[in-house]
Amino acid sequence: MKNTTHTPLLLAILSAITYGISFPLSKLLLLRVPTFEMTSLLYAGSGLGMIIISLFMRQNTQKKEDKLGREDLPTVVWMIILNLAASSLLLIGIRLASAGTISLLSNFEIVATTVIARLLFKERLGKRVFVAIVLILFSSLLLSVADFSHFQLSIGALFALLACICWGAENNTTAILSSKDPLQIVIVKSLATAFFAIIIAFFTENLVYQWPIIVYGLCLGFVSYGLSLYFYITSQRYIGAIRTGAYFATAPFIGLILSWVMFGQLLTMSFMVAIILMTFGVYLVASETHVEDE
Repeated sequence: MKNTTHTPLLLAILSAITYGISFPLSKLLLLRVPTFEMTSLLYAGSGLGMIIISLFMRQNTQKKEDKLGREDLPTVVWMIILNLAASSLLLIGIRLASAGTISLLSNFEIVATTVIARLLFKERLGKRVFVAIVLILFSSLLLSVADFSHFQLSIGALFALLACICWGAENNTTAILSSKDPLQIVIVKSLATAFFAIIIAFFTENLVYQWPIIVYGLCLGFVSYGLSLYFYITSQRYIGAIRTGAYFATAPFIGLILSWVMFGQLLTMSFMVAIILMTFGVYLVASETHVEDE
């Protein structure tokens, strides 16, 4: 089917929405579920859901994708380790800080990904991206300080920033596998992360065995991690990774708005300044990618 309509753009926006809702909804689940079990539930839901989607896609496409091989094993291992670390650190951050703050801080992943790409792969940074990095860095600093009178840092925010650094490294690691079947990569990453997370949870946490909570976690993982990525990949095939990524950058703001609705949050002056700077920084990244993609 020829995609001349706005469908790919809609899918990119749906990708941002389905991921953005994960921040406040994860906050609710974390009230009952320990961190590593939560990580396992989210990625098990993602992996199982993507298996179903991949079976459906095979029946509706003739395109053959390159599969992962033995030579990709070291990269896949690092991808799984970094993803497990990032996911667990983010959930700890959500547990310790407001979902809105952590949602907004997740934009720091743009900085981490860009800086690591520059250091390791010598990718060129445009002027707008450089300014955006400075703005997002300063905004992240404002969000990370719990008390400016004593310069007390927010522990939850620090965990979120560490998660973004791990995801920045993971993004660059996964980029090495860009020629491989993306759905296979997602399934392998999701199921492996779920497996190792539940092993860690079994030995370190008091597991929750309530079926309604387990189903809720699996469904959230499928929607916010699996389905979101499916929308992302589908959109990317028609409008490119750059434009899709630009639309996906709205996800943290969607999570922020929903967090306000669900939990409410005291809007301090520093928080409002951080929102403005973060918004402008993300806009600069998106506008530069649009220019490059023309």
